[in-house]
Amino acid sequence: MRDNSSDEYLTIKNLAQSKLKIKGSLFIATALPVSSEKEARGWIKKISRKFFDATHHCFAYKIKIDQNPAKGGIKYSDAGEPRGTAGSPILSAIESEKLSNVLVVVTRWFGGTKLGTGGLSRAYRLSAQAVLRDCEKVKF
Repeated sequence: MRDNSSDEYLTIKNLAQSKLKIKGSLFIATALPVSSEKEARGWIKKISRKFFDATHHCFAYKIKIDQNPAKGGIKYSDAGEPRGTAGSPILSAIESEKLSNVLVVVTRWFGGTKLGTGGLSRAYRLSAQAVLRDCEKVKF
């Protein structure tokens, strides 16, 4: 008998959003299930167009393709923020929830006060954690 446990993965059921305000900067985190890198890129463009006046649209996604994590895609972007302060913390939030086939985009409006690299990393991680915590998880 074959063990199917390696074929299972945890993802989120629906699109969700959360808001966080830190020192005048507004962060809106959007999480949604995706099944391909093409779909993830399409959603990133759609969210960027919706919030066209934002300063940054940072993201991370993790996709398990054909039930094989080796064929899956992991990508993240700091989108103009200092290197390692946005995409990596967002990906860390996804991985800490043990999720696959999920995209998180954190949109930021700069509020006039610089947060520093540590503050930015915390803000992006907290934003991603908040939206993922509110998502309904499903197993496939």
